[in-house]
Amino acid sequence: MLCGFAAEGQKKFGTVLEMVGLADIPKVWLATEQGSTPLADLLELPDGSGSGAASALPRAIIVAGITEAQLISLMTACKKSGIQNPCGRC
Repeated sequence: MLCGFAAEGQKKFGTVLEMVGLADIPKVWLATEQGSTPLADLLELPDGSGSGAASALPRAIIVAGITEAQLISLMTACKKSGIQNPCGRC
């Protein structure tokens, strides 16, 4: 589950996922208007939901179902690719 990404930032994050072999994991992009939606409802959204829609929510990436090694690889690739931290904007 991801929020706070502009459409272009979503593409860049997709490239990062490819770099670390995680391109096939489900991705749900949360839109600005979903900021008050209960988490249980957000978890029910299908893969690809919100793709292409910009989000003004604070930047967050919530992952589950990957190994610790995959998580470390993802964080390293994000830093190397220039994806901004949760305080920034893509």
